[in-house]
Amino acid sequence: MTWGQFPAKIFTERFSWLESYRRKTKRLPFVGLDDFALRKGHQYGTLFCDLATHEPIDLLEDRKEETVLEWFEKRPNIQLVTRDRSRTFRNGIERANPSIVQVSDRFHLVHNLGSLLDRILTKELPQRIKEEAADGWRKEDSSEEANLAEMDYIAKRQEENAMKKCSTGGESLAPRGDG
Repeated sequence: MTWGQFPAKIFTERFSWLESYRRKTKRLPFVGLDDFALRKGHQYGTLFCDLATHEPIDLLEDRKEETVLEWFEKRPNIQLVTRDRSRTFRNGIERANPSIVQVSDRFHLVHNLGSLLDRILTKELPQRIKEEAADGWRKEDSSEEANLAEMDYIAKRQEENAMKKCSTGGESLAPRGDG
């Protein structure tokens, strides 16, 4: 089965109106886009959605900058796009129309904030605690044992996260390199 047949079969079975809806995309001012995997790690496409109705409006066979650029060049009236942090999406949109406002979508914003919080709690906070202890800001009494126990807990948490990352084939809560 070729690429063109595969997504059409998947999406037209669920969204039989997709083809007629594609014709309406020339007048949409607000769209969202994200990539999706047909075969994780091997083949990715791009999905466009109407932000007003939350309905899918188009599928692209890849997530390359040139493909995204061509899609936006055909639709000069688009004013706002929600997307992930992908540089290829950003560059394609900017090259097609620099006046389009690009916004991080809620899912990726919350995901990135969670990743940042996890990094702060597991990497930077223990380092700060060690630095404060070395500078003598912490009392040298029984609370020192509590601080060491807390640092041990954080180190174990880091190790568990690393093990989870290995067991899931490299997937973690950390943001992807291109997305």
